[in-house]
Amino acid sequence: MSLFYRNDALPPWIPELRERLQRGELRELGAVDVGGGFELPDGEEAVRAMLEALDRYRAHASVRDQLDPVTRARMELLLHDLERVRQQVDAERMVHRPRAALETWTTQNGA
Repeated sequence: MSLFYRNDALPPWIPELRERLQRGELRELGAVDVGGGFELPDGEEAVRAMLEALDRYRAHASVRDQLDPVTRARMELLLHDLERVRQQVDAERMVHRPRAALETWTTQNGA
């Protein structure tokens, strides 16, 4: 069954992505590469729009819509794009985490 159905569980990282957006962690995200040579220039706004679209699909889709191959393909593409964003956010967090840990260590040790 597709993730498109209302009763299906969303990937576990969707709520975390929502929380990151709410906390403002995506404010400095910059352009988001969604693959195929496409970039969305404002990552925070892109994530907000994608999550809103996801909510609309899941809340308002009729059974006929859910069976429509074009609508299902759009939903799957949307989830794919959100996964690409999550990967980019995670990669960025890994780059900044060591720097923050070093700054904390330096401050704590008076170096």
